[in-house]
Amino acid sequence: MAPAALLMAIAILAVRHATRPGPAWVRGVIAALLVATVAIESIAYAERNDYRPDPIREGAGAIIASHTSEKSLVVVSEPATDCRDPRILFRARRDGWSIGAADLSAALVRALAARGATDLALVAPAGFANGPPPWLDPRRIEVFPIGDLGWQVMMVRLAPR
Repeated sequence: MAPAALLMAIAILAVRHATRPGPAWVRGVIAALLVATVAIESIAYAERNDYRPDPIREGAGAIIASHTSEKSLVVVSEPATDCRDPRILFRARRDGWSIGAADLSAALVRALAARGATDLALVAPAGFANGPPPWLDPRRIEVFPIGDLGWQVMMVRLAPR
């Protein structure tokens, strides 16, 4: 949206300049107002969409932080995440890997454990239809509800403490 507004501003200025040249200060004021409008809308968009409270990820991060050591390397999987999503790990103040639920596999978890991963955290709606992956031993899974939000964190230790 912001790039389109900027291109429109350039076109408006070009047409205005070509049809009726005015004083340079008027063109400067118009350009500054258009740039300020784009900047203000970009900041407002980020505040509305990127920085809103996220109780599920905040709760998951708190649970992970309280059940892992500060030096833990955590593999986090959540239905709406992928490898570029640091939100849960950031909130847990832990290093590790974010893996999309569709990409999570026993082979990948074994490979990450070989690289030092100590814990696996699966964040999902409570009682979700698929349950934990079938390759996980249910006896090793600890389940922690995320408040009363209807979500949970399933923790599995990958390496001894």
